[in-house]
Amino acid sequence: MLPPVPEDPPDNKPAAFLPAFVAAITRPPKASRGRFILAMCVALTADLLFWWLGEALPVVTDFAVAFVLALCLGGFSVELLAACIAEATPGVGLLPAWSVAVPILWARANAARQAREATAPTRAP
Repeated sequence: MLPPVPEDPPDNKPAAFLPAFVAAITRPPKASRGRFILAMCVALTADLLFWWLGEALPVVTDFAVAFVLALCLGGFSVELLAACIAEATPGVGLLPAWSVAVPILWARANAARQAREATAPTRAP
């Protein structure tokens, strides 16, 4: 029989911020319907502007759009990161990545809301 494995000393444990960061970036947004509409307007405006001006705008504007969308939606997410990378890539930036990311976030938020409502305990009258 093998002896029990001792626990790691406290100084050898991984950093606690990494699981918190991953949980924060993968959680569904809890924004209201009005904030999603505002985010969709920002995304459509940015995509139309980027399509009309082409690659003339610097990459900083992609990061600015990502920042504004994160403010509208209550936090940064994996979908916004993917859209930001796609928009910053030359040639791919002409595709409507922002206008695709926001409805995906909307669907994910609705699915999470329905799951919360389905698992919420109901009280007897």
